[in-house]
Amino acid sequence: MPAPPGCRHGIRASPGRGDEDDDEAREFRVGVRGDDMRDEPLDLRKDPYAPRPEGPGGPTPPGTGPHEFTPHGSTPYGSGAHAPTRPPQTPPASSPLPGIAVAALVVSCTAFVLGLAPVLGFLLGAAGVVLAVVALRRRARAGLMALSIVLSSLALLASVGSTAFWILVAQDVRDSSAANRDEDVEEDGGGVPLPGGPALPADALPDGDHLVGESVQPGLYRSLTPAGENCYWERTSGPGDDADAIIVNGAGPGSAVVEVLAGDYGFNTSRCGGWVPVDPTPQVRETIGDGDHLVGIDVAPGVYTAGSSTADCFWKRSSSAAQGRDDTIDIEAGLAHAVVEIKPGDVLFTSHECGEWTREDGQPDPLGPPVPDGDHLVGDTVLPGVYRAVGIDGEECYWERDSALGRESDGLLANSFGAGPAIVELLPSDRRFSSTRCGGWVPVDRTPDLQDVFGEGDHLVGVDIAPGRYAAERPEELCRWVRGRDATHDRGAEIEGDYADGPVTVEILPTDVLFSSESCGEWRRVG
Repeated sequence: MPAPPGCRHGIRASPGRGDEDDDEAREFRVGVRGDDMRDEPLDLRKDPYAPRPEGPGGPTPPGTGPHEFTPHGSTPYGSGAHAPTRPPQTPPASSPLPGIAVAALVVSCTAFVLGLAPVLGFLLGAAGVVLAVVALRRRARAGLMALSIVLSSLALLASVGSTAFWILVAQDVRDSSAANRDEDVEEDGGGVPLPGGPALPADALPDGDHLVGESVQPGLYRSLTPAGENCYWERTSGPGDDADAIIVNGAGPGSAVVEVLAGDYGFNTSRCGGWVPVDPTPQVRETIGDGDHLVGIDVAPGVYTAGSSTADCFWKRSSSAAQGRDDTIDIEAGLAHAVVEIKPGDVLFTSHECGEWTREDGQPDPLGPPVPDGDHLVGDTVLPGVYRAVGIDGEECYWERDSALGRESDGLLANSFGAGPAIVELLPSDRRFSSTRCGGWVPVDRTPDLQDVFGEGDHLVGVDIAPGRYAAERPEELCRWVRGRDATHDRGAEIEGDYADGPVTVEILPTDVLFSSESCGEWRRVG
């Protein structure tokens, strides 16, 4: 069989096969001349069923082109005699929706549902648009991505509209609040009034935790405590809630005054209504109430009395508005009727639950019996004289006479504490008389009511008991007894006194004024 033009084919039948096996598999060896070599590589991807391109002289016969051959005994393609049937072509399957397209669709739907959320709807809407555009560039389904863009755009519009709506609502609320404050200011006459100061300024220091030197500067501040609130404040030496960091603190009704020092770390307050710097202009008043009062600015030095109806009264005189532990000059608590002398050297006077303090004019104002427990100014709220406690009824009565209105130790003249009858003489030179749990005091009735048997406590000779010899046979414990030349209970008033841990006999003389005993049991006249 002659080789087609342009090629030389050497055909060798497989060994042991005859010409009758030509239709079976053979081995072909193809030799190509060097001048028939092409520079381009053989494209194996070409469809073998595609028509051959025409050469210069017309169509190229099958098997005559370069790198082509026609097997022996085969009919060339295109001859029409034995043209093979082209195998059926299966159309490619639809590619799945890309992941980014699914994300775009989900985000867009979510943004559409949450579009009214001002921030969330806007962020989701923007993300949906971006994801849809990216998916389109990756040839995702245009219809679905167009739907994503539309939903996201609607979410953006809804979010912007919702944001604008809430901004208008917030502005309306602020305007309404400002209008209400203006009405309150107009009704109250110009803001929250300060004790002896101007109306509340706009830059008042609010309640909260403040760092000294940053949100609060060192200085003297006054609180604007609302009525009925208990203002709490503290000066601290360091951060945290450790109690050791608290330098000093205070709590109570009324306006508070505190000096914040440069060495303080923090100044923390609550329920105080804000703080303003103290106006140093003096505006003293004759009557003062609860809270802190600066001496020389809010209150003048002098003697003041308070008629509280309870025993919860507390007052304090201080040498500094910093109110440190070492700044306390004098302090008292638990008195239903209080008297205090505010001195020119005092800086701050503090009062809680004492009611209204009134400055005394120094003229005696005799009070009828009984004189209640509490603090009394001798010569004013109580006159000099001999008084007997009433209504003790088992209570341990305490009283004291002082040469000053404070609690200075060097001002204490005499005091007593016991469960029996109490008698005390107040001298014109006394400054203050104070008592608790004594049931009040009445002037002594000098009408004799002599008893041959009596118990512990104070007894006036010639009024309660007669002179004579008295014995205590069964003292309860260590017995203490005193004969006195007067009822002042001064140390110099003691004529005789002793302790006994067994039966004891005492001679009471006609010149004695007072006989007192404690833990001696019952006394009986024996002579």
